[in-house]
Amino acid sequence: MRIKRYGSPFVVILLLFTLMTPLGGGCVMVRERIWDWKAQPKSTPDTPPSEILAKARFYYQEGLFNKALAEYQKIKQFHPLERDYFAHAELGIADSYYSLREYTDAIIAYNDFMNLYPTSEQVPYCIYQVALCHYERIPKSSRDQSVTIRARQEFERLLARFPDSDYAFLARQKLRDCFDNLAQQEFDVAVFYLKRGNYEATLARLTTLLETYPDHYFLNAPDIISLTKDFMLEEKRSQLLKTAMLGSTAGVHEMGETERLFIAKTARLLGGAENSYKMIFNIAWQDYLNGDYERAMRRANLAWLLSDGQQANVYYLLGVLTDREYQAADAKSKGELIDIAVHCFEEAAHLEPERALNLAYLAFYYGEKYSLSKEEEKASTEGQATSRKEQANLLFEKSLTLATNEREKGFINYLFAKFLLLDGNYELAWEKILKAKDMGAGEFLDEEIVKEVEEKKAPRTT
Repeated sequence: MRIKRYGSPFVVILLLFTLMTPLGGGCVMVRERIWDWKAQPKSTPDTPPSEILAKARFYYQEGLFNKALAEYQKIKQFHPLERDYFAHAELGIADSYYSLREYTDAIIAYNDFMNLYPTSEQVPYCIYQVALCHYERIPKSSRDQSVTIRARQEFERLLARFPDSDYAFLARQKLRDCFDNLAQQEFDVAVFYLKRGNYEATLARLTTLLETYPDHYFLNAPDIISLTKDFMLEEKRSQLLKTAMLGSTAGVHEMGETERLFIAKTARLLGGAENSYKMIFNIAWQDYLNGDYERAMRRANLAWLLSDGQQANVYYLLGVLTDREYQAADAKSKGELIDIAVHCFEEAAHLEPERALNLAYLAFYYGEKYSLSKEEEKASTEGQATSRKEQANLLFEKSLTLATNEREKGFINYLFAKFLLLDGNYELAWEKILKAKDMGAGEFLDEEIVKEVEEKKAPRTT
């Protein structure tokens, strides 16, 4: 009858063959274990506690934790006076909950065991398991660390009561992880204050970090403390940094080396140079779209530092922000702004030569440079000015072929029109303006320029 439960005659022959091999005993064990699992009747109050315990342990070893939990609970229900079996059941229930990742119930069960059997040799194990229940739920350092603190307390309790237990070594390893997570959060809070210019709070947090977690802090924390103290003690340097980042167009370019170093080092604390650059650039771009140009310039400068001057989009944003200031500047300031804009768009075009707007803006400012040289009538720069004019024409033509949509092409036509005005070519400039309007770029047009070109363009012949 037993053999028939395995199915086909082929299986019977296979089992008989394996019994004749040196490994046959192992196969019989597997066969009997499967058979025993299927044949076991449900546990009842009349089932001996030894049988229920054996079944529970079997289920647990097979990974059937819910079934194991049910059997352990039956021992408590059917045989509450069997002290030894009751203790095994209590611990088995706790282990089953832990394996099911029901950590809250597991903690309650382990504590119940320790309350019932405070002198048991299993107490160190139970404390370790309670700590693990908290440890397994430790979140990222950016989240609330209450669970981390509870895990740390349980590991410390184990080491204080049973420093030589089998679980002490593992507890020390896990405890270090807890300290690292708590130290990371302290460091993150310090960076939060640092980003907002609150140097006193930054210094307080980093000092606490080094005192509380002397073996678990980041290697650059002492350097940041030193830099923070410098900025707290030297008001002049702090003011220079603020002016350079918030007010000046040149910004980073005019900043002292110490100030650059401070910004670069502290900003990198945001999570690595590359991630920091991306995050700050995205915020800067949003500031630009929102019309907060001063803040956009400050953050674009930070992004430039973090990217080590190797990102075209940062140069493009710096150039566009400089362009806005150039349009509103007086004649005296325009020369310097042209140089900054040319530098930004040259770098952007070098790093991303296939982006149409990089080339178009560069062409426009080559034209402005040409115009400036022409107005100043510097003989030594006439050849260079003419060369820039030719370059600008070529760049405009190329940018129009690279434009990815009609609106972008329309905006480039408008820049081209402004460039053409430098030599008084009103008729061609008017054609470019009409194209810009037709291509949906009317919002970019300066009405005064449009009116001037329309009035001065040569009349069409009929």
